[in-house]
Amino acid sequence: MAERVYLDTNVYCRPLDNQSDSRIHAESEAFLKIVDIAEREKIEIVSSDYVKFEIEQILDPLKRKDVRGFERTLTTVNVASSRRLVALAREFSSRCNIGSLDALHVSAACLGEACFLLTCDDEILDKAVCIEKLAAEKGYRLKVRNPINYLGKMESEKVTTSRIATVEVPFEALVKELGTKRAIEFISEIRKSYGDSVVELRKTTEKLTIEQVEAEIKTLKKQGNI
Repeated sequence: MAERVYLDTNVYCRPLDNQSDSRIHAESEAFLKIVDIAEREKIEIVSSDYVKFEIEQILDPLKRKDVRGFERTLTTVNVASSRRLVALAREFSSRCNIGSLDALHVSAACLGEACFLLTCDDEILDKAVCIEKLAAEKGYRLKVRNPINYLGKMESEKVTTSRIATVEVPFEALVKELGTKRAIEFISEIRKSYGDSVVELRKTTEKLTIEQVEAEIKTLKKQGNI
């Protein structure tokens, strides 16, 4: 069985963030390598209602559409909202002093049987020891890593990148023609990259309570948006 890896929303966003920032660029390259590993079926990508919810909070409609396409194409396992998940999130939030949405992501990763939660957010990474300890107490083997650090445990394989003409086509059509990794590379080349999704997403979600997130997800599901 392939190792399961949960990607925080900001990881999907990295290729579309400001590439002049050395850390963002390195995390973007790490994400593309992870995509390649997933395409070769060496890992399974786990997502959740909370990743989908957070994608819908991206203000730029074009960036939101692209990231939505990345997530839908890569995901093989989706973890839905549940009472059990919410209860676990409350415990992570209380004991590890992390935000509501962060705790929901961590709990979704646990229930999705992910071995790793990958994030570019230092506020989560700084709590990794507590998160991993509590996860272990609950019987989960979750580890929290930055995408760059995660790659240190994987076999490195050089993959050539080809340049292709810029044309606006549906992301799914690009994936069919090029494969997921090359399609994401293509999108990141033709889009104007800017900002830092870690900062932007935290700004729009950090004050939300678990109850508010759950209510928003119910509304989005009724609307057919997630």
